[in-house]
Parts: sequence; structure tokens; C-alpha cells
Amino acid sequence: MLRSCFRRRAQGLSLYGVVGLVGTATHYIVLTGLVEWIGIEASRAAFIGASVGALVNYCLNYRITFASRAAHRVALSRFLTVAVANAALSAAAVRFGALVDLPYLVCQVLRLSEYRAAR
Repeated sequence: MLRSCFRRRAQGLSLYGVVGLVGTATHYIVLTGLVEWIGIEASRAAFIGASVGALVNYCLNYRITFASRAAHRVALSRFLTVAVANAALSAAAVRFGALVDLPYLVCQVLRLSEYRAAR
């Protein structure tokens, strides 16, 4: 029984990690695409990229990782509070980086590192 519980926890953690990687990849793909191909200012693109990545995380975690039955109005409202704050911090990091002549992707990697360390 203990092995079964451990196995379920390990699978859930693995799924959570994969979903996080997909969300992060989405964030960076959107950010880079908006800056390099469309020409949107990097801090705005960082906000949009972080928001899209967070939405991907929410959808995948809601359906796959947690198989939630909670109403979206409850689960999504809690998630959005954190996601919008994180997107704003990503935009601020890129804006600050621009002031000191750091490339926007370096700022995002530093921001992501800080965010992961704080968790």
C-alpha cells in the first residue's frame, strides 16, 4: 500500500514537472516570437508570454495533473491572482534589464531562476 501511494505521488510530481516545462517553453516561445518576429517591446512581450504560459499550465494541470472537478470560477480566480502578479514581475524584470542594457532573454532566465528558488 505504501508503494502504491508513493508511486501515485511520484507520477503526479512527474506530470506536474512536465506541465511546468511545457508552460515555460510556451512562455519563451511566445516572448521570443513577439519580440523577434512581430517587434513588440520586450517587457510587453514578457507579460504576454508569461500569461500564455500560465494559461497553458492552468489548463494542463487542471485536466491532467490534478484531474480537478473544482469549478473554474474558484480554481481559475486563485490561479489568476498569482499568474498576473508573476507576469507583471516578468515584465518589470525585462524593463529593468533594458535600463541596464541586459538582453531580454537573460532577464527572463534570471527572473525564472529567482521565481523557482522562491518556491
